Amino acid sequence: PTGAHQSDLGSRVISDRDDGIPIFKANGCNMADVYDKTLQAANYSRKYSAPSLVLYQELIRRFGHAATDRQHAYLNADVVNRMAESDVVASGIVQAAEQ
Repeated sequence: PTGAHQSDLGSRVISDRDDGIPIFKANGCNMADVYDKTLQAANYSRKYSAPSLVLYQELIRRFGHAATDRQHAYLNADVVNRMAESDVVASGIVQAAEQ
């Protein structure tokens, strides 16, 4: 059924796994893309009563796994600073205001 599902949805299905589950890839730093791809995956699953997968990419790691995580031990200062400067929520507000 993979071919039939892919042709029905056109280019919205980014790729298929070997088991036929469509993968919808979203930029995790772009709230509009996250919403859009999540909605597409949900619509696919509802339409076909079948699973789908949303792959959130380009996510910024926000200050480790716990408060005790010492990122400077394994990441260079530029990477830590770039992560600290990235604010996904502020970026989403700007995206919403521009639309």
